[in-house]
Amino acid sequence: PRILTLDGGQAIVEFDPAGNVVARHEIPDNDAVAGGFLRTAVDKSGRRLIAASGVGWQQLHLFDHDWKPTLAFPKDKNPGIADVQLAALATDAEPQLYVGYWGGVGVQGVGLDGKRRWAIRSFNQVVQLTVAPADLPNSADPSAKTLWGTSDRGTIFVLGPDGKPQPE
Repeated sequence: PRILTLDGGQAIVEFDPAGNVVARHEIPDNDAVAGGFLRTAVDKSGRRLIAASGVGWQQLHLFDHDWKPTLAFPKDKNPGIADVQLAALATDAEPQLYVGYWGGVGVQGVGLDGKRRWAIRSFNQVVQLTVAPADLPNSADPSAKTLWGTSDRGTIFVLGPDGKPQPE
Protein backbone atom coordinates (compact mmCIF):
# COMPACT_ATOMS: atom_id res chain seq x y z
CA PRO A 1 0.00 0.00 0.00
CA ARG A 2 1.00 3.59 -0.68
CA ILE A 3 -0.27 6.93 0.54
CA LEU A 4 -0.49 9.63 -2.11
CA THR A 5 -0.68 13.36 -1.54
CA LEU A 6 -0.21 16.53 -3.53
CA ASP A 7 2.69 18.87 -2.90
CA GLY A 8 0.88 22.04 -3.93
CA GLY A 9 0.05 21.51 -7.57
CA GLN A 10 3.58 20.66 -8.61
CA ALA A 11 3.96 17.00 -7.64
CA ILE A 12 2.34 13.88 -6.28
CA VAL A 13 4.29 12.45 -3.36
CA GLU A 14 4.16 8.76 -2.45
CA PHE A 15 4.61 7.62 1.14
CA ASP A 16 4.84 4.12 2.55
CA PRO A 17 2.60 3.15 5.51
CA ALA A 18 5.33 4.28 7.95
CA GLY A 19 5.29 7.79 6.48
CA ASN A 20 8.58 7.56 4.58
CA VAL A 21 8.77 9.28 1.18
CA VAL A 22 8.97 6.61 -1.52
CA ALA A 23 8.82 8.79 -4.64
CA ARG A 24 7.95 12.20 -5.98
CA HIS A 25 6.14 12.49 -9.33
CA GLU A 26 6.25 15.93 -10.92
CA ILE A 27 3.09 17.29 -12.56
CA PRO A 28 4.34 18.82 -15.81
CA ASP A 29 3.44 22.40 -16.70
CA ASN A 30 0.98 22.95 -13.86
CA ASP A 31 0.65 26.48 -12.49
CA ALA A 32 -1.94 25.68 -9.83
CA VAL A 33 -0.69 25.64 -6.25
CA ALA A 34 -3.73 24.87 -4.05
CA GLY A 35 -7.13 23.19 -3.90
CA GLY A 36 -5.91 19.95 -5.45
CA PHE A 37 -7.26 16.42 -5.28
CA LEU A 38 -6.36 12.98 -6.57
CA ARG A 39 -8.59 10.36 -8.16
CA THR A 40 -7.64 6.78 -8.98
CA ALA A 41 -9.10 3.82 -10.84
CA VAL A 42 -7.97 0.54 -12.36
CA ASP A 43 -8.22 -0.05 -16.11
CA LYS A 44 -9.53 -3.30 -17.66
CA SER A 45 -6.00 -4.76 -17.53
CA GLY A 46 -5.78 -4.15 -13.78
CA ARG A 47 -3.30 -1.26 -14.08
CA ARG A 48 -3.67 1.70 -11.75
CA LEU A 49 -4.40 5.19 -13.19
CA ILE A 50 -4.05 8.41 -11.20
CA ALA A 51 -5.65 11.75 -12.03
CA ALA A 52 -4.59 14.99 -10.36
CA SER A 53 -6.62 18.18 -10.59
CA GLY A 54 -8.15 20.74 -8.32
CA VAL A 55 -10.85 23.28 -7.69
CA GLY A 56 -10.23 26.16 -10.07
CA TRP A 57 -7.42 24.40 -11.93
CA GLN A 58 -7.31 24.75 -15.71
CA GLN A 59 -6.45 21.11 -16.37
CA LEU A 60 -6.46 17.61 -15.00
CA HIS A 61 -3.32 15.51 -15.32
CA LEU A 62 -3.50 11.76 -15.86
CA PHE A 63 -0.68 9.32 -15.03
CA ASP A 64 -0.39 5.66 -15.98
CA HIS A 65 0.67 2.80 -13.69
CA ASP A 66 4.37 3.65 -14.27
CA TRP A 67 3.76 7.33 -13.37
CA LYS A 68 4.17 8.42 -16.98
CA PRO A 69 2.06 11.53 -17.68
CA THR A 70 -0.41 10.45 -20.37
CA LEU A 71 -2.87 13.34 -20.59
CA ALA A 72 -3.37 16.99 -19.69
CA PHE A 73 -7.01 17.98 -20.32
CA PRO A 74 -8.50 20.27 -21.53
CA LYS A 75 -6.16 22.22 -23.78
CA ASP A 76 -8.53 25.20 -24.06
CA LYS A 77 -8.92 27.93 -21.43
CA ASN A 78 -11.97 27.50 -19.20
CA PRO A 79 -13.62 29.12 -16.15
CA GLY A 80 -12.09 26.47 -13.88
CA ILE A 81 -12.51 22.83 -13.04
CA ALA A 82 -14.82 22.12 -10.10
CA ASP A 83 -14.38 18.35 -9.76
CA VAL A 84 -13.16 15.26 -11.61
CA GLN A 85 -14.05 11.60 -11.28
CA LEU A 86 -12.11 8.73 -12.85
CA ALA A 87 -14.33 5.67 -13.17
CA ALA A 88 -15.87 3.03 -15.40
CA LEU A 89 -19.62 3.59 -15.27
CA ALA A 90 -20.60 1.11 -17.97
CA THR A 91 -20.12 -2.60 -17.48
CA ASP A 92 -16.81 -3.91 -18.89
CA ALA A 93 -15.77 -0.41 -19.99
CA GLU A 94 -12.44 1.32 -19.58
CA PRO A 95 -12.49 4.13 -17.03
CA GLN A 96 -13.30 7.59 -18.29
CA LEU A 97 -12.76 11.03 -16.86
CA TYR A 98 -15.85 12.95 -15.82
CA VAL A 99 -15.05 16.65 -15.55
CA GLY A 100 -17.33 19.26 -13.98
CA TYR A 101 -16.65 22.96 -14.54
CA TRP A 102 -17.62 26.35 -13.25
CA GLY A 103 -19.09 29.05 -15.47
CA GLY A 104 -21.43 27.35 -17.92
CA VAL A 105 -19.14 24.64 -19.32
CA GLY A 106 -21.12 21.93 -17.50
CA VAL A 107 -19.96 18.30 -17.37
CA GLN A 108 -17.91 16.39 -19.93
CA GLY A 109 -17.20 12.68 -20.35
CA VAL A 110 -13.64 12.25 -21.61
CA GLY A 111 -11.86 9.11 -22.78
CA LEU A 112 -8.36 8.25 -21.60
CA ASP A 113 -7.19 9.42 -25.04
CA GLY A 114 -8.33 12.98 -24.22
CA LYS A 115 -11.28 12.97 -26.63
CA ARG A 116 -14.61 14.27 -25.38
CA ARG A 117 -17.22 11.52 -25.59
CA TRP A 118 -20.08 13.81 -24.55
CA ALA A 119 -20.79 17.19 -22.97
CA ILE A 120 -23.82 18.59 -21.20
CA ARG A 121 -23.80 22.33 -20.60
CA SER A 122 -27.10 22.67 -18.73
CA PHE A 123 -25.32 22.70 -15.35
CA ASN A 124 -23.94 26.20 -14.99
CA GLN A 125 -21.87 25.98 -11.81
CA VAL A 126 -20.90 22.39 -11.05
CA VAL A 127 -19.83 22.00 -7.43
CA GLN A 128 -19.07 18.29 -7.00
CA LEU A 129 -19.27 14.96 -8.83
CA THR A 130 -19.36 11.42 -7.48
CA VAL A 131 -20.05 7.93 -8.77
CA ALA A 132 -23.31 6.59 -7.38
CA PRO A 133 -23.05 3.68 -4.97
CA ALA A 134 -23.16 0.28 -6.64
CA ASP A 135 -26.50 -0.56 -5.00
CA LEU A 136 -28.17 2.36 -6.82
CA PRO A 137 -27.76 1.29 -10.45
CA ASN A 138 -28.83 3.05 -13.61
CA SER A 139 -32.50 2.25 -14.23
CA ALA A 140 -31.94 1.70 -17.98
CA ASP A 141 -29.10 -0.78 -17.38
CA PRO A 142 -29.13 -2.39 -13.92
CA SER A 143 -25.41 -3.23 -14.16
CA ALA A 144 -24.26 0.31 -15.04
CA LYS A 145 -23.39 3.02 -12.53
CA THR A 146 -24.44 6.65 -12.69
CA LEU A 147 -22.67 9.94 -12.09
CA TRP A 148 -24.19 12.25 -9.50
CA GLY A 149 -23.43 15.94 -9.22
CA THR A 150 -24.42 19.15 -7.56
CA SER A 151 -24.63 22.57 -9.14
CA ASP A 152 -26.24 25.94 -8.62
CA ARG A 153 -29.63 24.32 -9.41
CA GLY A 154 -29.94 23.09 -5.82
CA THR A 155 -30.62 19.48 -6.80
CA ILE A 156 -28.59 16.32 -7.28
CA PHE A 157 -28.34 15.73 -11.00
CA VAL A 158 -27.88 12.21 -12.36
CA LEU A 159 -26.10 11.29 -15.60
CA GLY A 160 -25.85 7.88 -17.21
CA PRO A 161 -22.60 6.46 -18.64
CA ASP A 162 -23.44 8.10 -21.98
CA GLY A 163 -23.99 11.52 -20.37
CA LYS A 164 -27.76 11.39 -20.76
CA PRO A 165 -29.61 13.14 -17.91
CA GLN A 166 -31.80 11.03 -15.68
CA PRO A 167 -34.36 12.25 -13.14
CA GLU A 168 -32.85 14.63 -10.60
